[in-house]
This record gives sequence, C-alpha cells and structure tokens, in this order.
Amino acid sequence: MSGYLGAASRGRPVRCWSSLRAPKRRTQARYCAYARSALALVPDARAIVVWNEANSRTYWNGTPSEYEALLARCYDTLHRTGLTVLDSTASAHAPEAFLRAVGAAYRASGRTRPLVDAFGHNPYPASWSEPPNVMHRPGFVGEGDYARLVRVLEAAFGRAPKIWYLEDGFQSTVPLPLRGRYNGRETVRTLTPAQHARELGDAIRLAACQPDVRRRRDTARRLAVGPHLARRAPQTGSGRVQGCGAASRLRLSIDSASCAGSVGSPREPARPTSSD
Repeated sequence: MSGYLGAASRGRPVRCWSSLRAPKRRTQARYCAYARSALALVPDARAIVVWNEANSRTYWNGTPSEYEALLARCYDTLHRTGLTVLDSTASAHAPEAFLRAVGAAYRASGRTRPLVDAFGHNPYPASWSEPPNVMHRPGFVGEGDYARLVRVLEAAFGRAPKIWYLEDGFQSTVPLPLRGRYNGRETVRTLTPAQHARELGDAIRLAACQPDVRRRRDTARRLAVGPHLARRAPQTGSGRVQGCGAASRLRLSIDSASCAGSVGSPREPARPTSSD
C-alpha cells in the first residue's frame, strides 16, 4: 500500500510509512481502509494526518484534485467524535497555490461535508538563520505568514480555518559529552543550545498568539519535544537521546500582552555555529 499516515496519540506522534506514490482513485479506498486499520492499533489516537506535505513532489506525485479526492474519501472513512482528521502542507513548494487548487476541486465536486477537521501545516523557516516571525513573498508560508495562510484557507474552503502546526524545528549542535551517542551530520548549519532555545521559544510563543492555530498547546509540546529524538535524526527539538536534558529545554509563560506586535516584527537572526 502506498502512502504516509501520521497519528497522534495523547500528544505524541505515531507514524506509519510506506512508499510515496500517490494512490489513484481506484486504490484510494484501500489506502483509507489501511488508515482505519492503523487507527485501530492506536485506540487513544486523537488526530490523524492524511499524507505528508502533499504540496511537495518529494512526498506526493499526484495532482491537487487527486489529493482532494483522497482527503474526501479518508474523511468519510475516518471521521469520528474525538478524532481530528488533518491534511498536510509544507512551508515551501507554493502551498497557497496548492491549497487554492484543492479548494477549487472541492467546490467543483459538489461535496458538502468537510475534507478535514483542521488544516495541518509545517511552517519551517526558509533558512537556518531565519527567526520564526519573518514574513515571505508568496510561494513560501512560514509562521510569520500566518495571516496569508488564513486568507488562503478562508477563500479556498469558505470557512474560518482551524490550523495545526504539525512540524517545525531548528538544527542545533550536540553537546560534546553526548556526541558519542550520535553519528552523521546535520543537514544545515547549526545553532548553539542557547540560540536553539531562543528560536524554539519564539516559535512557540508566536503560535500561541495566532488565534486560528487551535491546537497551540499541543503545538507548543510538539515544537518543544519534536519528533527528531532518534540518534540519526537532525537535532531540532529540545530533548536529547536517552532522556538527557538539553540546555535548550524550555519553560514558557504566554499571556495576551506578550502577543502585541509578534507577527512579522523584525529581529536579528541567530548566529550559527559550524555544522557538526
């Protein structure tokens, strides 16, 4: 069976991978049945993501209309009380154009039921040195482009969106005492633990100040802990292998006053260290 499925169980991600070919219409029913079977193995799951970053050719080689059809079929198969069904888009690869095309296919289908319960997005920064609140030109949607993402979703689907930030992160150095537990190299230039803590903290605070990001507490937990705790994975979260505390572990207090001017306000980029 082709595809990607992600399920969240009590705030922790549970991921299932297979090949990355987009299922054609005749195989979509099988894919959605596979997703339902995977959910049956995680009875306390609270959310499920249908595919990963569908606007990226790395993960999805089909069309926006095929993704719309897959979302519709899987929503009808999976939707239930207590479970949030999500799509997934990446910050790069023109997510606005992709979402507009999915919305056009949705309207043309005549469907009245939703495609998802909330819209999933991975607002990674455009570069290693970029603060979370930077605003970009069309074609890239980071955290600082939240207002544009909301406008696109409202226009494409005709309703105020609920948004989940599913992934984000900044690659950091591994402290010298822990380097024996890792191998390989990071994929971009890295930040120090102190810089890492600042970027993660700012990303979480920014998400908490964006009112349509409905799962901001879960967002904060995912951004802070992150899925990348394996020995060979990029160090983008605030934990380390085998539970060792990182210097960037965060404690945050967020109130409404701290949100004033948070979206798009300039800040000096973090200065990187050399890559490990």
